[in-house]
Order: sequence, then C-alpha cells, then structure tokens
Amino acid sequence: MAAGRLPPAALTLRQFLRRQQVLQLYRKILRAIREVPAEADRHYLKDWAREEFRRNKDATEEVRIGNLQPCLPALGNGCDQDDDYSRQHATSGTSKSA
Repeated sequence: MAAGRLPPAALTLRQFLRRQQVLQLYRKILRAIREVPAEADRHYLKDWAREEFRRNKDATEEVRIGNLQPCLPALGNGCDQDDDYSRQHATSGTSKSA
C-alpha cells in the first residue's frame, strides 16, 4: 500500500460519523433499559434492542438508518408510535385511584 492511501475497507467521514451516532443511540437505549424496574421487561427490551440492531446492521440508506431510532418513552424522543410494550405498560402504576 502506498503512503497516504487508505485501505479499501476504510470508512468515509460520513460513514464514520453515522456509525458513531448509531453506537451512541445503542448505548443510550441500553442505559434507558437499565431504568426499567421489572427484570423480565428489562430482559425483553434488551433482547429486542440487540435483535433490532443486528437485523439492521447492514443498513446503508440514510433514510432507513434514521428510521431505526426506536420510540422508547424513557428516551423522551416524543414519538407517538404504538407498540406492544407501550400499550401493555401505559396504564400500569402511573395513575392513582381515589
């Protein structure tokens, strides 16, 4: 390899930055999952997050990658997407009966 030449597998700056954003999102999700009080729910969410990131690890389209950001209430991203976990836990323990 000549001096100053990058290997064929080197990432472009845009790819490198996107990779950093995806890793940051993954870490943020895992930190949010640690806040879930029920161990069974934590285990489910951790497996879900891991599987989603593995399933989409080869995603290259910017739009598709941007859509990978999940709608977890703990992340506070304001997403209104209905999912099974949100529906199951929307009413548990948050409202008090008089």
